[in-house]
Amino acid sequence: MSVEQEAYKPMTTEERLKKRKLANRMMDSLEKHVFICDGICCVKKGDAHEVIAAFREELKATGMAAKIKVSEVRCMSRCADAGSMVVYPEGVWYQGVSTDDVREIVQQHFIEDRPVQERVAYSLSEEGKFVRSPLFPSDETIV
Repeated sequence: MSVEQEAYKPMTTEERLKKRKLANRMMDSLEKHVFICDGICCVKKGDAHEVIAAFREELKATGMAAKIKVSEVRCMSRCADAGSMVVYPEGVWYQGVSTDDVREIVQQHFIEDRPVQERVAYSLSEEGKFVRSPLFPSDETIV
């Protein structure tokens, strides 16, 4: 038996219900969910851990922390776009995000609801497909 298995203590029904109520309240207030890549390329090229911390701090400072959930994702398979992040429900993928971009993304995208086009790598088309921004060449055109 592993240490994790030995330390596992099942929740009581009361604890489970309390946790579920809290999760439901959080979901009711959620407007956006941000996934920030903390895979090896995004950590090396994009300082992913610092970007994640900066987003959480900026969201608290602007009072948006209850409306926007920030999650770390092990790898988003967009190493060429490091520091990668995606914002849902819009489906906007950002590339090259650094701590210098955090305040602008929070203000412009999260508060004013206008994605920061200079950093958008992909966005959803009206047909529901991801389309590469014309500002950045597709992987196939890179030689």
